[in-house]
Amino acid sequence: MSDFSIFISRNKRDVQELQSFCLSRKIVLIADSLIEFTYTPFTIPEDWNVIFFPSPRAVDFFFQEHSRLNFSNKKFACAGQGSALALQKWVEKVDFLPKNPGKINEVQHEFEEWLGEGKVLFVGSNQSKKSVLTNLPFNQYHFIQAYQTNFKSEEIARCHVYIFSSPSNVKSFLLRNQIPNNSKVISWGQSTTYELEKNGITPIFELKSSELAEIIQYLEEFLKF
Repeated sequence: MSDFSIFISRNKRDVQELQSFCLSRKIVLIADSLIEFTYTPFTIPEDWNVIFFPSPRAVDFFFQEHSRLNFSNKKFACAGQGSALALQKWVEKVDFLPKNPGKINEVQHEFEEWLGEGKVLFVGSNQSKKSVLTNLPFNQYHFIQAYQTNFKSEEIARCHVYIFSSPSNVKSFLLRNQIPNNSKVISWGQSTTYELEKNGITPIFELKSSELAEIIQYLEEFLKF
C-alpha cells in the first residue's frame, strides 16, 4: 500500500516502533505532536501523603525542580505505564498503577479505592482533565500546575488514518484541519475519545493501553496490512 498514509500526534522519536512498521509496509507516516510545553513555577503544599502523575511530562517537570525533597513518607501514583517508567527514574517504587489506563471510569474508581482517606497531590498542566479527582471531596486533594500546554497547530496533509494521543492534540489539530470523510480515526484512551466525540468525530478504535504495539496489532489485524 505505497499510497497509504497515517498521521499520529506524537513526535518521531517517540514512535520508532510504529515508524519501522510503516517503513516495512511502504506506508507514509506523519508523526508530529501539535502541542508544546513550558515550565510553570509552583509551590508544594504540606498536607498530603500521595502524589499522582497523569503523564510522563508531569513527572519530568515536577522532579526537575524538586528532586532533592525527602519523599520517604509519601506514596507515588500514576495514570499509566509511560508515567510509571518516567517515575522509576526518580523513585524506588511506584505504589499505584491502574490495570486499564485507557478507561477513565475504571481508573477513577480503582484510584479512589486505593487512596482511601489519603490526601493526594495532583501534578498537571493547564489542560489537565483531573478525572481521577472527580468524586473526591475538595479537602482530600491539591492540584498544582507544573507546566503549561500550548497549541502549535499546523496544516497536516490528508491521511487515511489519524491517531490522536491526547485531547489537547485533538483541539490543536482541529484549529487548522478537518478529518476527511473517508478517513479513519484511532483514539489514544477514553479522554481523547470524549474530545473527538465532542467535535462530531467517532473513532473506529480506542486504545486500551499506552503501548505502540497495540496500535500496530490493530493496523495488522483490522486494516489488513
